[in-house]
Amino acid sequence: NSQENKEKVSGDDATVERFMTLQAITTRVQQAIADTVDKEVADDEAAQKKMEYVFFSYDGTKDEDGNEVELTDDEKAALKEQAQAIADAVEAGEDFAKAAEAQDVTVNEFTFDSETTTIAPEIITVADGLKEGEYSGVVDTASGVYVAKLVSLLDREATETKKEQIVAQRQSDEYVAV
Repeated sequence: NSQENKEKVSGDDATVERFMTLQAITTRVQQAIADTVDKEVADDEAAQKKMEYVFFSYDGTKDEDGNEVELTDDEKAALKEQAQAIADAVEAGEDFAKAAEAQDVTVNEFTFDSETTTIAPEIITVADGLKEGEYSGVVDTASGVYVAKLVSLLDREATETKKEQIVAQRQSDEYVAV
């Protein structure tokens, strides 16, 4: 770059010093505001439950051209039958993981609260109403079929993470409000 161009894109000492001063002030103000926010969050406000679930997706497969092919009603019915086989097996006392393995599906773990939106709301609603150790049975959604087991009414690690998120949100809200 020419000297003229360097001078256009570079700041002089006074500009850089002013910028750094403003950054320092901003950081201190943000911290001072953050320090005024209530950092106490009750367990019931941040409580995260934990479930294990299996999911049979209604998403179709890709054809040779890469286009998604929707599942037929018969294929969807077959998935529901697999889900029902798992539900029946656990109802008969079989271990959830073994029942899922017999149907060649993986058991996933998930922490949630009643406001979770990252998976189908139907399974969240059903799982939220379960007691620890209970199973959901087959839950049919627009995206597929679920079978879930509520593992814990209070997952401590996920709850602590949620508490941190709540405090951070309070701090952000307070800073924006000022």
